[in-house]
Amino acid sequence: MIIGGLLRTSLSDFPGHISAIVYTRGCNYRCPYCHNPDLVTGNDGEALDEAGVLAFLQSRRGRLTGVVVTGGEPTLQRDLEPFIRQVRAMGYAVKLDTNGSRPAVLARLLEQGLLDYVALDVKAPPAGLGRVAGSAARGADVNRSIELLQGHRVTHEFRTTAVRSLIGRDEILAMGEQLRGLGRYVLQPLVTRRTLDPSLEREPHSYTRDDLIAVRDELRSRGVACEVRGVA
Repeated sequence: MIIGGLLRTSLSDFPGHISAIVYTRGCNYRCPYCHNPDLVTGNDGEALDEAGVLAFLQSRRGRLTGVVVTGGEPTLQRDLEPFIRQVRAMGYAVKLDTNGSRPAVLARLLEQGLLDYVALDVKAPPAGLGRVAGSAARGADVNRSIELLQGHRVTHEFRTTAVRSLIGRDEILAMGEQLRGLGRYVLQPLVTRRTLDPSLEREPHSYTRDDLIAVRDELRSRGVACEVRGVA
């Protein structure tokens, strides 16, 4: 597996676990607000040695309880399944962060019982997905991934990064309505310290805290289990 980074300890990325985060290289999306642009393009220096990452995880058994596999887009990795199997064999719970673009890979991981938590990024409504994520993005694939999680008992959440210049308030409400009853829906603001499109670092494209809370409250009034994350 092509690993572009390793965060040795996180207290917030995997609910209920002290975790390590493994970052894979490469992504089939080109979201302009992505805050891991080097991982998306693969221009982040030498890849980490997979054996070394596994050795680190082995050494941290008992102090860490979870491993988050994120990216980039992890489901593009040919060796994702065997990597997760090795991690689980050490006794770790595994969380997968995915854009939902490869439902066949997600289906196999779920069928094999290899995931304990899935966070699926819902970038935009199906008709607007290409506008946000690029021409390779297909709304039908994301919808299929949503259906897979709906039909499975694995703990999961859906996430949307709220960027005012890319996604309108009504679109966010529509996405929330689509996900009603399917799992937790998390709204998060734009992180501007580094983005794939540098112009987003210089201009106020994010919704305010009050904006996001108002959308959350509206969705909750419609029966959507919505929360806002990443704002003070």
